[in-house]
Amino acid sequence: MVEDNLLNLEIAQSLLEMNGILVETAENGQIAVEYFLHSAPDYFDAILMDIRMPVMDGITATQSIRSLQR
Repeated sequence: MVEDNLLNLEIAQSLLEMNGILVETAENGQIAVEYFLHSAPDYFDAILMDIRMPVMDGITATQSIRSLQR
């Protein structure tokens, strides 16, 4: 889950974890791309991405992740 608003992140993470989902978090798109680059193939089943964030927005981060050959 990639979200720069800490309250929104906490709420979403709690809801997902209550349903048995393991959640990794990042505060901006650049951190999310770095986490993805350093993760094992098929580690992430889904990435929930905020669109408006500092450092790197969600659209740019999503494009970066999708452009990787994985």
